[in-house]
Amino acid sequence: MNIPQQIAAVWRWLTTSRYTRALEAEVERLRAENAALVNSLLEHEGYRRMDEPAEEHKEVRARTRPSLHQWQARRTAEAARQMMVPADAKTEAS
Repeated sequence: MNIPQQIAAVWRWLTTSRYTRALEAEVERLRAENAALVNSLLEHEGYRRMDEPAEEHKEVRARTRPSLHQWQARRTAEAARQMMVPADAKTEAS
């Protein structure tokens, strides 16, 4: 740290209150936490982290959750299967 930066840091420390410094520290902590959460979500979905250079990114992995049309197809197939079961088999299963 050079002399002008040190003078600026001392001047800032002298002219701000403890409350202001505490708020600024809290903002820094929350920004770091937010970045960690965003990176976690991006990694979970297979995207590059915000703090990771593009050339270091691993290959994109497939999504782990089914898409909306896959859910709809699954529910439609399940409903069709339930309609195909004879009425007497439904009462025996209960």
